Amino acid sequence: MRIYRGFNHPKRYDADARWGTNAFEPDRIRWEVDSISTAKTAILSGLGIQHLPTSKAEEELNDGRLVHVLPAWSLPDMGVYAVWPNIGPQKKLTRRLIDFLIGYKSA
Repeated sequence: MRIYRGFNHPKRYDADARWGTNAFEPDRIRWEVDSISTAKTAILSGLGIQHLPTSKAEEELNDGRLVHVLPAWSLPDMGVYAVWPNIGPQKKLTRRLIDFLIGYKSA
């Protein structure tokens, strides 16, 4: 994953709503989204930078709509945790998932 920003970054944003159009020129924007596609749409619209998987940004990188910024910076590695209630033996499928994750981390 790398951090990208949209190539075209406007200084003014127009927001259309049912009650009219508002224009604003923000100094700082903070936004949160719950999908990669929404984040990519926001940065393509010039709303800042975002940490995206490279595989989800290849087309936009190739045609110049996104650029890689902060190449020397990266997020720290994050752990994976499996939690389940201690009400008996682990199911076979749960054990297979844990074994897979352990093997994947070791590879």
